[in-house]
Amino acid sequence: MDSITRHSNNQAERLESVFNYVRNTFRWNGEFSLYASQNFNDFIHKKTGSSAEINLMLVNLLRQAGISANPLLIRTIDRGMPEKMYPVKGQFNHVIVVAEVDGAEVLLDATSGTADLNRLNKLDIGTQGWIVREENLGWIEIFSPGDGKENKDVPVFRL
Repeated sequence: MDSITRHSNNQAERLESVFNYVRNTFRWNGEFSLYASQNFNDFIHKKTGSSAEINLMLVNLLRQAGISANPLLIRTIDRGMPEKMYPVKGQFNHVIVVAEVDGAEVLLDATSGTADLNRLNKLDIGTQGWIVREENLGWIEIFSPGDGKENKDVPVFRL
């Protein structure tokens, strides 16, 4: 971990370093998934995987860097809105990341195809996700920065 974050002086810089490491090291195979389907050693060797494998790696590395991070299960917008009565796992098809930096929650998707931390995959936008953590679990609405619909509970992250 030190080799990834050695030039990072604060949480925001550590987050950016880890995000860029994952984005530049692992290639998304185009598959949206909730689960890691391949053996971890195969994933590390091939450096290619599903959205779950890549974004769960991001969660793990952020945690190792001292940043609170959790998976956010979502249903991509092309599949319609999730049923909010109960968070039934079968309705979700993708995992992104919720990280907390300097008191603000940040949404990240290392499969977005961009180095911009403020950009999610276009299919992540306009839907809702279920945050997976021990406390304060629940629904989060996902909107694009600047669309006027930002949720006050999910601040836009700016470096």
